Amino acid sequence: MIKIMLAVVIPWGSIASMVVAQPTQSDQGTHLHGTGPYEHVNIELNQFAGCKYQFAKGNLQLVKGPGDLFSGDCSITKRPFLAPYNGGTVSFSIDAVRKHANILGSKANLKAPQPPANKYKVSVGPEKTPLCEGEGYALAVPFAWSTSGEILDTSDYFTFACVPTLTKGISKGGGVIAKCVDWGYPPWEDTSAYDAPTAKRFHQTCVRLATADYCGEGDANTVDGTPIGIADMDDAVDAGLVQINDMKVTFLPKPKPAVDIELEGIW
Repeated sequence: MIKIMLAVVIPWGSIASMVVAQPTQSDQGTHLHGTGPYEHVNIELNQFAGCKYQFAKGNLQLVKGPGDLFSGDCSITKRPFLAPYNGGTVSFSIDAVRKHANILGSKANLKAPQPPANKYKVSVGPEKTPLCEGEGYALAVPFAWSTSGEILDTSDYFTFACVPTLTKGISKGGGVIAKCVDWGYPPWEDTSAYDAPTAKRFHQTCVRLATADYCGEGDANTVDGTPIGIADMDDAVDAGLVQINDMKVTFLPKPKPAVDIELEGIW
């Protein structure tokens, strides 16, 4: 059995998460977006005259303007989105759209909101340089991010987060924002799960966990590809890792023999 580190997610209360066994997509990563030099670029959502967009449960929608999201004058594939970058401007073009499939096969957090329906092949600048490695697809994720890795309350901005690719059962590349979406901790609400502030708080906790950002300063303390498992409070207790009484966490000396894991931290 592969030994993995266990990160227990407890952001001010219990949440459903994945079981202790190592999942397909369980690598830690060093970057939130996985977009190389454009890691900290936030994009204004409504920058096309006569067109108004919004995110609804993680899905980009056209709410005002001619045509629809993929045809007509307001098509997001017709003209590039512009954003400030290094004292100038950089353009992001959506060249193709595909249905997004969670490479986990199912959500890690079964109580969580649904993932977005689409992913986008994005290129940068007039040279059409692919934004993401591998298959080159990204999720369009609402809200902006600070350079210290903090999600901001800015519904008029979004970012692209590269999606990991799966090769021979192992995920590669991508940013932890997209991973956290697939794990079941996206930054949007669902009436069947929890409200918007809770969703954003869980997403923030997830990206701190996935980058091992222990101090919450936007600094990763891990290396790409470090395998991890995630557990909620019930999983951690069942595994014999901790005891939790009235939100007081007590670390136990060792897990049950059947669980080949080491406790990394509680978030």
